[in-house]
Amino acid sequence: MICKICGGALEAVDVISDKGLTSMPLCPRCDEGAIVDMKARNKRVLTRKMTECGVPELYTESSLSASDMLFPGKEDVINAEKGIYYIGETGTGKTYRLAGWCSLLLSMGVQCRFYDFSDFVCDLRADFKRYNDHKREMLRAECIFFDNFDPSNQYMYDFIFNLVNALYTNRRQVFFSSLALPPQSQLAMRISQMTIQLELQKGGGNAN
Repeated sequence: MICKICGGALEAVDVISDKGLTSMPLCPRCDEGAIVDMKARNKRVLTRKMTECGVPELYTESSLSASDMLFPGKEDVINAEKGIYYIGETGTGKTYRLAGWCSLLLSMGVQCRFYDFSDFVCDLRADFKRYNDHKREMLRAECIFFDNFDPSNQYMYDFIFNLVNALYTNRRQVFFSSLALPPQSQLAMRISQMTIQLELQKGGGNAN
């Protein structure tokens, strides 16, 4: 398409809204101010969506780098057939990457929920009767993120496995982060069916 003012080629500019990602043809020369305004608006909308779905304020501007996309099975993740299980020590960027994927999916119009798993377990232990309410809330989203996933509490294991199994059965895309894979074989097997496991190293690299 050609700009009616200067005759230059129009470029597609991303527009992020609650309905998803669309584009608008604008002239990089004549519409420079509108493009700057649109990018600022996109950032505000995405930050709001990140906050509303539970991403901690510190990570609402997270994004993925080109190297984060270099792993076997990337297409399965992009096509929502699998999530990712990030494994690594504290400080390797697990939460940042989870939030980066959340940002990408929200910009595409995917409904997401982001949980700090330790906070979630504390809430559940305070009132086990709300377990089904929590599960229904999660199932209303298309993609669920569990940061600091830790199923080591033996008294919570049945609830955790039931929840993960429900997400698997209902074909939800799930992302996890933790120090290590779950020690329980049944849970580890189910999660391996749901995710691609990536080990993070200090310095930001993936060890596939």
